[in-house]
Amino acid sequence: MTDTHDNDERINAQVAFVLSNREVLLDKGIEEGVELGMRFVILGTTTVENSAGVSLRLSYPKGTVKIVRFENDGNNAVGRTFKTIKGRPALNSLASYAQNFGAAVPDRVATIRVDNSETLQDLLSPEDYSVIEGDVVRETRGDEYDD
Repeated sequence: MTDTHDNDERINAQVAFVLSNREVLLDKGIEEGVELGMRFVILGTTTVENSAGVSLRLSYPKGTVKIVRFENDGNNAVGRTFKTIKGRPALNSLASYAQNFGAAVPDRVATIRVDNSETLQDLLSPEDYSVIEGDVVRETRGDEYDD
């Protein structure tokens, strides 16, 4: 990556090292404007062909991290996953148990209706979502990449 910022002043970086299944080390730090609490999305890219035969290059989120500390005299930022996957505990009353079989029920995300078209999720494998060194990391704001 040559420039730290794109047209809208967002910081672009790369994964310099995968520290754990919750933390990555970025190749940017304090000098490039990275601050504690900033959020970054780790992006994968792929090329797909739509029904008209047009090739499209798409980015997709592999994960979102928040900057929690700096390493190497502030030259590298450490991003950590921060989202909690909410669920609902099992129900204890007999009536609730009979109705819901007593099992915990995870929260669901609202979706859109899709016809028989292939979606990007259909085309990608679980390995495509693995974070690796060199992955592009982009500052994100608002709910741009929120689930």
